[in-house]
Amino acid sequence: MAVLGVLALAAAGCGTGEGQGTSGSGSGPVSDSAGSAGSAGSAGKLSWDNEKVVAGRGELTDIAAVASDDVWVAGHDEKNGETKADDQYLLHWDGRTWKRQAIPAPLGDSVFEVRLDVVGKDGVWIYGLDEQGDTQRIARRDGDRWSAVPAPDLSNGRLTDTAAFAEDDVSVLLTSQGEGNGTVAHWDGTRWISAHLPAHADALDGTSGTDLWAVGLRTSGSGVGGKGKEYGQPAAMHGNGLFWRLKDTPTYRFKDPVPPEPSASLTDVVARSATDVTAYGSHTYDHGEVDNEPPPEEAIRLHWDGSAWHALPERHKGCDARSPLGEDGRNATDGKGGVFLSGRRYSAADGSCAKIAWSPLPARDGVTASAQQSVWPAETALVPGTDRVLAVGHVQVNQSGDPLSKPVLLELKKQ
Repeated sequence: MAVLGVLALAAAGCGTGEGQGTSGSGSGPVSDSAGSAGSAGSAGKLSWDNEKVVAGRGELTDIAAVASDDVWVAGHDEKNGETKADDQYLLHWDGRTWKRQAIPAPLGDSVFEVRLDVVGKDGVWIYGLDEQGDTQRIARRDGDRWSAVPAPDLSNGRLTDTAAFAEDDVSVLLTSQGEGNGTVAHWDGTRWISAHLPAHADALDGTSGTDLWAVGLRTSGSGVGGKGKEYGQPAAMHGNGLFWRLKDTPTYRFKDPVPPEPSASLTDVVARSATDVTAYGSHTYDHGEVDNEPPPEEAIRLHWDGSAWHALPERHKGCDARSPLGEDGRNATDGKGGVFLSGRRYSAADGSCAKIAWSPLPARDGVTASAQQSVWPAETALVPGTDRVLAVGHVQVNQSGDPLSKPVLLELKKQ
């Protein structure tokens, strides 16, 4: 049976821009007349279908698609607009039905910021922070059992990103909350081995534990300070799990008059292969300090071709200023060279850009007919062995007297 096929829900209406309202009765967009997807190039017309709306209130935050009959989703309930550690849960698709499960006992049920990784061909790792937010917990599923994995030393930072390839090849980014650049810790199947980074990093990806990229910000070296008074420049660091080196990247400067506290940095990275890596970021400054400010920020998109980083030319304004969807850049890809971006945008391999349509939820389970709705995908996943793309997130329902958030699982459809 095709995954999720029995869960399709009928929904009416037209799509709108992320964060903009629609009528809950499905009468169409209140604003943003370009609600349906674009059709330039291979991007085509796309839409997110509401495949499963979870009863109650809350959000779905992460997804790990192991196979067409083995999909895991992390979510949490909301009560009176708040979420507690004990409100976290998992959903599992076994090829026939979705079943709600408690957080695995080896991880503990009082955790926050639950995230998932597919590890190898059929493994799943789950991560979470304890209720105090200072202890990382990790568990792995092998077959039908969950077992604890010792966490890396968090004295050098907090776990902010992961790159998992096999049970003995998992890397995590530990970002420093104060001074220091943070570290990358690598699990070899028996222990964690940590290596310090030469610059601050906010994202991690790669093709294996010996071909990793960490991207972020450097505050010294070429392009920092001087005439342009730049506080920082993009940092792209390549590592083999043990040793890390900064690679040269283009530098950024504003034209005179230079705005206050300008800085350029990278926040996301997607590694498709050793010779095809894209990093995303922005060149911005401290707003509100001077009159006649330049544009709010300049989008940065850099490409690694196996030998050097180059700035990518502008292709489509609707996509160029947006970053990959979710916390794991690799999950934002569709397996065909395309990338799902924030704002319900999709950038195809040929550079064409589509806005992904969406239909509002029907008026039931707390949603009124006059509600204004907006969908917020959080993470995507390509189901192995298929061309199906799923996403998890929530629908924000703004309505008189009782606004709420509805957990939702979406499936990409081509129109």
